[in-house]
Amino acid sequence: MKKIIVANLLVLIAFTIKAGREYKDQDAIQFEKSLNAQISQAVEIANLRQQVAYQKEKIQGIKNEYQTALNNMQSLVSANQQAKQHIYSLKTDNDKLAKVLDRNGLVTPELAKYITRESGRLPASKDSKK
Repeated sequence: MKKIIVANLLVLIAFTIKAGREYKDQDAIQFEKSLNAQISQAVEIANLRQQVAYQKEKIQGIKNEYQTALNNMQSLVSANQQAKQHIYSLKTDNDKLAKVLDRNGLVTPELAKYITRESGRLPASKDSKK
């Protein structure tokens, strides 16, 4: 009887070892699949990070160009305002000069071509004020 128990025990141990090896093989295959999937995801994440870095660099370049254009526009608007003020000043001075010349009778026919007479007010601005 002891021999039968020992034989059964040896068979049981053999089956356990065989099952353990099969489990290890399955486990190794699953581990390798999982590892390959993780490596694939890591490569994809690295590629996405490179794309993000490239897009950030591209966006920064566009921001710099936009800021430069905005600064240029602001300086042009400022120069335009100064030019408008200068033109208004010249028109005012021109009207004052025309009035003084007219008052003193110094308007010649040659000058009269360039002087427009307004009824007591300055000429209207060409800019519409809406």
